[in-house]
Amino acid sequence: MKEKNKNIQNRNLDIQLTRILAMVFIVLCHLVQQIHIPIVAKLSQFLNVGVYIFFFISGYLYGDKEIKDKKSWFRQRFIILMIPIYIFLIFIFVVQYMYGVFQVKYVFIYGLNLQRFFGYSLWLEHLWFMTVIWICYFITPVLYKNQKLLTPTFIICFWMVCSLVSYGNKNIGQILFYISAYLVGYIYKKESYKTVNNSYLFLGVAICIFVRLLGLYFLDNTIFYDNIIVFISQIILSIFIYCIIKNYVKCNFIIKIRNVMNHFDELSFYIYITHCTFISGPIRMIQLTPYLFINIVIILIAIYISALLLQILSTQLRERIIK
Repeated sequence: MKEKNKNIQNRNLDIQLTRILAMVFIVLCHLVQQIHIPIVAKLSQFLNVGVYIFFFISGYLYGDKEIKDKKSWFRQRFIILMIPIYIFLIFIFVVQYMYGVFQVKYVFIYGLNLQRFFGYSLWLEHLWFMTVIWICYFITPVLYKNQKLLTPTFIICFWMVCSLVSYGNKNIGQILFYISAYLVGYIYKKESYKTVNNSYLFLGVAICIFVRLLGLYFLDNTIFYDNIIVFISQIILSIFIYCIIKNYVKCNFIIKIRNVMNHFDELSFYIYITHCTFISGPIRMIQLTPYLFINIVIILIAIYISALLLQILSTQLRERIIK
C-alpha cells in the first residue's frame, strides 16, 4: 500500500491535470451534442480536442522509456486497458440483447479492437479510440529503435502523407492523423523542449481557434477542412494546452488539491468508457426532467458512480489474473 501511495505522489502533476482536462473536454463534447441549440452544439468541434490531448499524452509518456520486454509490456497494457473494456462490453451487449439489437459479429470486432475499421455497434461508437491507441502501442517498440528518424520534419512529412491519404480514404486518413498526435507527443518528450513564454502559448491557441473558425465558415464539410485543417490545428492546440498547464501547474491551489486530482486522474479512463451510456446511450438522461441543468447534474453523478464501480470491478479482476 505504501508503494502504491508513493507511485501516486510521484506522478507528473502536469500530465495528471492535462489528462483530467482532456476527460472533461470529451464529456462536454458529447454532452453539448445532445443539447439542441445550434451554437452550443458547434462547440463540440472544439471540445473534441480532448481526444487529441489523450493521444499526445500517451505518446509523451513513452517518449523516453525503454521497452526491454515487449511481451511483458503488451501484457501489462492489455490487462490495464482491456479488462474494463470487456466488462463494459458485457454490460452493453446484455442491454442490446434485451432491446433485440444484439449482433454476434460485434463481439469479435470489439473484442479485437477493430471497430474503427469494421463499423460500430449501437451505444459503442465512442470506443473507436481503442482501435487507434492499440495501433500506437504496437508501433511504440519500433519508434524506440528508430528514434533518430523522429523529428519535427518527419511529422510535417507524415502530415502530408495523411493529407494525401485522406482524399483517397477519409477514415484511414483520420486514423493516421490520430497516430501523428501520438508521434508528436513521443517526439516532444524525446526532444525535451524548453518552456515557452505564456504570451506565445495563448497567441498560439488564439491562432488555432481563428484558423478553425475561418475554415468552418468557408470550407466546412470538405476533406481539406474536416481532415486536414481540423486535425492539424487540434494537434497543435493540444501541445499549447499542455504547455500552458505545465507553466501553471505549480500554483498553490493545484498542489493543495493533489488528492482530488489523483482520484480523478485514476478515474479518467473509466469515465471515458462509461460516459456515453448516460449521455447518448441506453440510459440517456438529457431529457429525464424538464430542467436541463438538473439533467446535466444527474448525468455527471451517474457517470462518476459508474466509472467508480467499473474501476473497482476491474481492479479486483486484475488482481485475480495477476495472482
